[in-house]
Amino acid sequence: MRIIYMNGFSDDERRQSRTTILANLLDAFKILLDIMAIEQLDFGSERVKKSADLLAMTESEILMVRNSHDTSIFTAMKSLWQDPGVKVAVSMSRCLPFHDNMLYFYNSIDRISAPEWLPDDQDILRVRLRTTGISEIFFDMDHITWSMIDVGGQRSERRKWIHCFENVDCLIFVAALSGYDQCLVEDHNAQTEPNAGSNGALWFNYKWPMV
Repeated sequence: MRIIYMNGFSDDERRQSRTTILANLLDAFKILLDIMAIEQLDFGSERVKKSADLLAMTESEILMVRNSHDTSIFTAMKSLWQDPGVKVAVSMSRCLPFHDNMLYFYNSIDRISAPEWLPDDQDILRVRLRTTGISEIFFDMDHITWSMIDVGGQRSERRKWIHCFENVDCLIFVAALSGYDQCLVEDHNAQTEPNAGSNGALWFNYKWPMV
């Protein structure tokens, strides 16, 4: 809505998204490394193992390296992505919070690694940023001012939803098609899509006085 009906994103917001995108890539690789350790999958070479060790650094250290425009981080990511053991780990990642935007950003890694790179709208749309708390934006459409409220979807956030329902005219419940075979992070025995549907039914049928 910000892109269509508002002024989009400022350069400062795009620069902030750059750090988030790198964190998305880093988190995804760390998940793959965890899977490899659990399943005792081997790396194809010692060089790839060194790349894994580099990415196993803490997030703050990785971001500090990125700010110095050290391309070794991106070289390590490219090396790992081509490794057979990592590809096996990718196929086993459905029950872990593996980012489904990783392929898009990996295919753009040469562009992302450029020191002057600033995320475009498509990059920002694919950023995975966990919603915590409640956020609200206002925009004009057809001579009407609309208020859109975004709430976090995690179980710990759902108790807050009820406080947003007063004077609400429309609910938009969104579920990711890419999650059809994925498990919940908090419950590996439950799939995301059935859980999304049950949450929608629960809240759409919830009787709460709009006072």
